[in-house]
Amino acid sequence: MPENDHIRVFLKYYCELQSSPGYGVLLTGLWGSGKTWFIQDFLSKTYLDPKRYLYVSLYGMRSVEDIESEYFRQIHPVLSSKGARLFGKIVKGVLKTSINIDLTADGKADGSISAGIPSESFFEKIQLSDDKLLIFDDLERCSISIADLLGYINQYIEHGGFKVIMLSNESEIISKQDNGKNPESQAYIRIKEKVIGRSFEVLPELDNALSHFSVGLPSERVRELINTH
Repeated sequence: MPENDHIRVFLKYYCELQSSPGYGVLLTGLWGSGKTWFIQDFLSKTYLDPKRYLYVSLYGMRSVEDIESEYFRQIHPVLSSKGARLFGKIVKGVLKTSINIDLTADGKADGSISAGIPSESFFEKIQLSDDKLLIFDDLERCSISIADLLGYINQYIEHGGFKVIMLSNESEIISKQDNGKNPESQAYIRIKEKVIGRSFEVLPELDNALSHFSVGLPSERVRELINTH
């Protein structure tokens, strides 16, 4: 079986589950391994209607409000347009609170977040039919604490019944936390066991990536050159 085909098989099974699986899926790999290309290729071949899922890159995100604003932009592109000047002002149905998180079920709080807990009304507004699929890309590039971020994502999984696919360079998350000795890194390792049910490493698919890239080139001569060599 070619590289990553086993991941495609599992993701198809995961996305077609009729009931909430109760866990998220992590796709990890080094930078440049093609994780984003892989998931976008999978989604384009699995879902003819892109409105059946929500995809967000966490790169540069500083708060959960940034994430929900991006959701709102995708759900209501007209209302969130620059001309409407309503972006960031209409997102409602979110309960603001500070909660303690005990994701490891050991009776001790693994952290606390002052963040938005998506309410039922917010879940309903997402309008993803029965698919209820969310994709979070670039976990390691998010400015939100990784423990807080996983706690937030877990709200969608446990209380919203969503299916969640996360993409990250996991080695970067751990290495930038003092090789796992930092308390936040230790919290990530503990919380991961609760939130993430399956993990897969995405390997580079050079042939597929080059074929996808060459299709968009305007010069037929250059396309032939790339495909030949």
